Amino acid sequence: MDALERMFGSDEKVIIGIHLKNGIFTNESIKLLHEITEKLWTMPDIVRVDSLSNYNHSIAKSDDIITTPFLDKGKHYTHAELEERKTIAMDDAILSDRFVDKRGTTFLVVGTLVAEVVRQPDYKNLNRALRDMMGPIESNPLYKNYSFHYAGSGVINDAYRDVSDRDIAVMIPLNILMMALFLYAVFRSWKGILLPIGLVGVTVICTLGISAAVGFEFDNLSAAIPGILIAVCLADSVHLLSTYYRAVRMGQDQKSAMIETIEKNLMATFLTSLTTFLGFISLANTELIPVQKMGILAGTGTMLAWFFTIGGVCPFLYLTSNFKLREKTTLNPQFAYRVVDWIEKHRRSILWISNLSMLLMFYLGIQNRVNSDPLEHFDKRLKVSRDAYFLLDIFNGVGGPQVLIDSGQEDGAKDPAFLAKVEHFITEVDKEPVVNKVSSILDIIKQLNQRLHGDDRAFYRIPDSREQVAEILLMYSMGLPQGMDLNNQISLDGRFIRLEINWSLHDSQRSLKMIAGFEELAKQLGLTLSITGKLTMYHRMTGYIVRTFFYSMLASFIGIGLIMMISMGSWKFGLLSLPPNIVPMAFSIGLMTLLKRPIDIGTSLVISVCFGIAVDDTIHFLIHYRQSMDKGMDIKDAIRDIYVHTAPSLVFTTVILVTCFGAFIFANFIPNVNFGILCAFTLSVALAMDLLYLPALLFTFKLRK
Repeated sequence: MDALERMFGSDEKVIIGIHLKNGIFTNESIKLLHEITEKLWTMPDIVRVDSLSNYNHSIAKSDDIITTPFLDKGKHYTHAELEERKTIAMDDAILSDRFVDKRGTTFLVVGTLVAEVVRQPDYKNLNRALRDMMGPIESNPLYKNYSFHYAGSGVINDAYRDVSDRDIAVMIPLNILMMALFLYAVFRSWKGILLPIGLVGVTVICTLGISAAVGFEFDNLSAAIPGILIAVCLADSVHLLSTYYRAVRMGQDQKSAMIETIEKNLMATFLTSLTTFLGFISLANTELIPVQKMGILAGTGTMLAWFFTIGGVCPFLYLTSNFKLREKTTLNPQFAYRVVDWIEKHRRSILWISNLSMLLMFYLGIQNRVNSDPLEHFDKRLKVSRDAYFLLDIFNGVGGPQVLIDSGQEDGAKDPAFLAKVEHFITEVDKEPVVNKVSSILDIIKQLNQRLHGDDRAFYRIPDSREQVAEILLMYSMGLPQGMDLNNQISLDGRFIRLEINWSLHDSQRSLKMIAGFEELAKQLGLTLSITGKLTMYHRMTGYIVRTFFYSMLASFIGIGLIMMISMGSWKFGLLSLPPNIVPMAFSIGLMTLLKRPIDIGTSLVISVCFGIAVDDTIHFLIHYRQSMDKGMDIKDAIRDIYVHTAPSLVFTTVILVTCFGAFIFANFIPNVNFGILCAFTLSVALAMDLLYLPALLFTFKLRK
């Protein structure tokens, strides 16, 4: 990718489609095309603009090649001249389906962004300028019959940020409000509301402050940090508040209540934070910087949340005056006893049903595929999605992979034998139904060779000698205006040439399969090439990132087991902590298959987050179980005590998180929708496993210490 940008510039584009249903070849349309083309040149981070308005059409006079503008600015064309321009554009191998569609209804203006080897484009500023530029044009009554459509990576990249930010701007305050309502329903006190929400605010602010201090830029993955920290903070604070309020209601003074709260929760909250921290921090081993940053920040925020919970919430509770409590944070003992008796009686059925369901969902999960489709990340009602699919329908593709072909020597790209191999490669690629167009310097060479031979169609071919190729390119280049040279198609030393493939594919699975076929074809032809580009890089890294997340989860499984073995003083307890968390993950993966949603970067991230939260409940359950056993209780009494005192906190936390995160199903950014669905489903299954499956395991294996 760096080599491509150093030699040829960026492959990132801003594409403006100008559509007129009854035909775009009119004087009014041409005037509009000139205006938009000229204005796009002035946009920030745009280094080149191509369209029919500045395309230089070549004609031959004697032994010279003269390049003239295809569409003269300011000229009023007659109907016959417009039809002539249309016919030429429709038949031209370079122009057709590149700057105008075959039906003659849509012009494309293509702006090329500055290469990242020079500087990082500011997509937000660019798209703001683009909206400011096009706003008056779109609202102009003269153009009421036109429709304007925007595409290209420069537009899509900012749309990711814009749509995600708008979702978060709505969803996070909504989540905070819903948290407040649920917390009030549970605790009926201002402290029960303000402390968890305050903990979330302080933790998120400090985490993002650390991010800014170390120079981490905020990106799409970083946008998940607030949601992750809401879950972490809520889990810690609700357990702590529940224990404290229960102790106060039972008649203890503030000091005694706080001592009991810390004794019961210090180890449990520390272990849950530590295991979650290890799961996130393991992502730092990946080579992808955004994933590294997300893992480091989420892990850092998790430990900050624990520190602020113990060092902030506890002192605040202790120092504030007491009041009459109305909250109910315990379960009716008689109901708890009946539930535990039922679990003991049906423990084998619970285990069989759970295990078989897990195997079934896991089987469904492995039938799924790793795939990512950037266009499917947007709600179909959004303009960015409508525009992208509109232009795909009109042109059968306005973007795709970049092909860098090495001739092996200086000026080797002008060798007819080498160019013949490239032509064969292009011919085979063009046969694919998904390919709209392969743009390369060969089109110019063959077209100019034809012009120099009296427009004889027989000479629409590669010249016979290297010298003839070089002469054609020199003559053509001499007539080009500044900024419109051929350096975006052939390297300065004449060794490399660049092909741009425009196709209709936009998902990673089919794209990578097609690219592999192209690479095999090049190998058979004896061509040395690399297929790259920003979109190709994104497709290739999807599988890598998904594997990274699942390796992280595997490492977390092992780490959790070891930590539980050490903290519980028993290898059996360590192993027992794993199954209740395997089941929800299997259900999550299976659910994605049932919903026909592929596993991509977003879903694998959500599954990792849900795993970290689900583990927290298991650890709280087992820590309380060990504490009860240390007091001399038998297995049934210990589980009853958990149901009376700890289970309500687990239920409160899960209900709040399921409701809050479930609200994301109404988002416009599809990864956020997946986040809501997976979180709500996985956390619900995890709660059921901790309250049913885990006690059934304890009854079956009769673990005491």
